[in-house]
Amino acid sequence: MSLRPVEFEEVVAEVASRLVGAVAQKAWCPLPRLAYLELRVPGKSVVLCLCSEGELSRLSVAEDRFPTPGEPAPFQRWLRQELTGFKLQGARYLEPSRTVVLEFDREAVRRRLVLELGSPGGLLLLSDNHRVLMLSGEGFGARRNLYAGAQWTPPEPVSEEALAKGRAQPSRLEVQEADPLPKLQAAERVLGQKDRTSRADTIRRRLAQPYRARLKRSSRTLEKVRAEAARGPEAEKHREVGELLAQNLHRIKRGTTQVTLTAYTEAGMEEVQVKLDPKRTPKEEADWHFHQYRRLLRGVETARHREAELAREVAHAQVALQQIEAMDGAALLAQVEVLQVSAGEEGPKEGLPFKEYVGHGGARIWV
Repeated sequence: MSLRPVEFEEVVAEVASRLVGAVAQKAWCPLPRLAYLELRVPGKSVVLCLCSEGELSRLSVAEDRFPTPGEPAPFQRWLRQELTGFKLQGARYLEPSRTVVLEFDREAVRRRLVLELGSPGGLLLLSDNHRVLMLSGEGFGARRNLYAGAQWTPPEPVSEEALAKGRAQPSRLEVQEADPLPKLQAAERVLGQKDRTSRADTIRRRLAQPYRARLKRSSRTLEKVRAEAARGPEAEKHREVGELLAQNLHRIKRGTTQVTLTAYTEAGMEEVQVKLDPKRTPKEEADWHFHQYRRLLRGVETARHREAELAREVAHAQVALQQIEAMDGAALLAQVEVLQVSAGEEGPKEGLPFKEYVGHGGARIWV
């Protein structure tokens, strides 16, 4: 599960006590509910991980980070535009609403980076008057009725019973004396590997999904095509009956429903019973069997070509699935772009409910 309430209190308290005054240098948002913020403290840089994704939710020091796939998300661009050069002024954990708030300041301009941990979780960048500059998280804005320019308020608080249950859970953060940020680094040890494993499994499933669907579809079609390709003996039977009827047209009366004819085979004479359609003349009956013979023969030939194509598709899908199953975690995480959602799901980019102007000193004015 995600960090527990007592663990969030510990890591947020450590941010407030040890990282206040750090300067934001870089920011990344590789996934809708995952962001990284690089803070510069004297002598080194620290990369904070902010994750609001269900059981992986945490605030920690990242050991490594997921690469940003393709075009940067709008939220990443806003983070870099609005927070670069800002100093961290404070950190708060709002336990009733399960929210982490990081406050930044530069030349009297304030920004807040909010991590909502409830369902649905999400990330928000707020102005100094708590208006939303940008948000990130699939379905987050719609569920919370938030959009760029909206006034942000904390989510509804959880019940007292849920709060008491959360507080009763002990902390799992095992600090190591050599760590410069022991609580934050312990938080990453609790969930970092689980995060990587979980995302690797998700990537594996998404990579395999189209091949599994193709394998299922092609295998099902292959069964039908093989049944069609196996109708050669049936076609040959129509030819034999057609020839037998053509040789005995003078012996068959129209309207007869069944006739017994003599066939001369390699094994000798053989009596063959042939069912007839009383609506057809004997000549039409023979022609109908020849027509069925030619139709089935064409179908068998087409089916055999199609069978070869489908067999190649099935083999290709099976090989691809074997290769995906053999991929290790590092190779899977290198395909992180399959986790990326479309830009339209991360937040509104057009049709904002206000006009924005830049005033003196870079302050934004909404009208």
